[in-house]
Amino acid sequence: MPRHGDGIGAPMHRSGAGPPQAGPRGETRATSTSVRFHTVSETPFEVPGARVLARWGRLPAGATTDPSAIEPAPETSWVLDLDVSSAAMPFDVAEVLAKAEDFAARQYTIFRWAVTDEFLRRHGGAP
Repeated sequence: MPRHGDGIGAPMHRSGAGPPQAGPRGETRATSTSVRFHTVSETPFEVPGARVLARWGRLPAGATTDPSAIEPAPETSWVLDLDVSSAAMPFDVAEVLAKAEDFAARQYTIFRWAVTDEFLRRHGGAP
C-alpha cells in the first residue's frame, strides 16, 4: 500500500485528499513526537458494478491499520487503503480476470486522484 513520511517536504497529496496538511496542533511536518495516535478516515461508497471501501490517514511510527497487509513504517506516515468488491458471481476464469482488471483500474483512479505527480516521482513512479 502507498505510504509516505511527512519529511518529504512539499505536500505529496492533493488538497482536500489524503492526510491533513497540518497535524492536530497545527504542525506542518509530522515527527515521531507530533503524531502519537493514528487518525484514519473510512468511507464506503458504491460505483457501477462494485463497492469501494476507502481508508486513509496518518499513522505514528511503528503503527499499521492492517498488520496482515500493511507493514508498519519506522517514521510517521500516511496510508491509503482501497478495497473493491462486488456481489458473488459464477466462477469463470475470463470473467474473474476481467473483474480483477476493472477493480485494479478503479483503485488506480482513486490513487492518482489522491497523490501528486511529485509523490510518484519521489517514490520511483512516473506521472
